[in-house]
Amino acid sequence: MDTGNNNNLPTLLKSNFPPYGKDFPGGFATGRFSDGRVPSDLIAEKLGLGKTLPAYFSPNMKPKDLLKGITFASGGTGYDPLTAKIMSVISLSDQLKYFKEYMSTIKQRYGKSRARYILDRSVFLVLNS
Repeated sequence: MDTGNNNNLPTLLKSNFPPYGKDFPGGFATGRFSDGRVPSDLIAEKLGLGKTLPAYFSPNMKPKDLLKGITFASGGTGYDPLTAKIMSVISLSDQLKYFKEYMSTIKQRYGKSRARYILDRSVFLVLNS
């Protein structure tokens, strides 16, 4: 489900180069470990949130993107923090830390009631493939 969070990490586990992205809108690699959209994108589209979800660390993310959802996934991580450390990717515990940071940003930018509204209507996926 990584949509580009690994792009700026010092890891070999990246997919921001061809042939990745050849079937993605625009035909360019985004960091998705796919030649097109990934499952989180398809779910977001079915929920009416947009055709894609941005990576939390995307340099192109805009404040309004925070309201429709983002992904914290990091390709190559696992439930064991040692896996993430060995592969130099974002551990599951750090992904949860970034989620808390995201919710804090939502509260600061849009207020507590908007943050609660978003959280109450959110879908959370934790996948390990």
